[in-house]
Amino acid sequence: MVGRRLSALLHRPYSNAYPTTARLRRWRHRNRAKLSRGRTFWGDHLQVRLPDEISIAIRRHGFIEYELSAFFLRHLRTGMTFLDVGAHLGYFTVMAARCVGPSGRVVSFEPTPTTYALLAANTAAFSHVTTVDAAVWSSPGTLRLTDHGVGYSPYNSAFRSRLPEAVRQRVATTVHEVPAVTLDGIVAEQGLTPDVVKVDAESAERDVLEGMRGLLTGARPVVTVEVGDLDVPGAARSTDLVAMLAGYDYRAYELRDGVPHAHRPRASYEYDNLVFVATEKGHLLDV
Repeated sequence: MVGRRLSALLHRPYSNAYPTTARLRRWRHRNRAKLSRGRTFWGDHLQVRLPDEISIAIRRHGFIEYELSAFFLRHLRTGMTFLDVGAHLGYFTVMAARCVGPSGRVVSFEPTPTTYALLAANTAAFSHVTTVDAAVWSSPGTLRLTDHGVGYSPYNSAFRSRLPEAVRQRVATTVHEVPAVTLDGIVAEQGLTPDVVKVDAESAERDVLEGMRGLLTGARPVVTVEVGDLDVPGAARSTDLVAMLAGYDYRAYELRDGVPHAHRPRASYEYDNLVFVATEKGHLLDV
């Protein structure tokens, strides 16, 4: 067996350098994982776990979420405090750590145990990064988190996942009891004044916002929120999230090449990330 594999490698030396799309698809369906490393476009190497799609993108291209990446690169400055809700393996956490530098602070949250292990490994070298293995919610306590395995870990959620029904039926899941915290509680506990909060919580965005009412009326950080209506039972519609933040006198902006432009609320949203800025702080973004 070993001889045949070595012979195949010698005849096709690059065939195993990176798994093919077909192989990654098979791994995902079989819940098979492979640890690897991906180099980000700014030069840091992150530990990734194939075949989840975030890991694939970092391994192949060095980035995810072009618009959001460009926005953070434009806006984050030395000394700022950044909260990363739904950090996954830490791409945005590490980017922010580089941008704000040792005089700044980054606090990132990831509730899935196996994904949190990657986050902790990828941020271990940064003394100004704090990782929290908990879900962010409207109140402290515990949550039941559905884990869809390594191939679909970006879709893990306290709600029904955003995966297509055919995929949900095929994928084996595990339910974890995970701790839940609020952003208001964390910032009070750690004495933080956040400048920017990223919210990517797989249908729990409303719950995250409800748990940061103190921040929305006090420090009033810039907030980025993942939107997209996939009719997940119990999840807020994106237009309601926009209205909720408007009630705190936040204006919504959409990103084009990382630059915020005034956003007009819609009845329904496809996948995107919106930026919300307190009305009195719009000048900070030159908008």
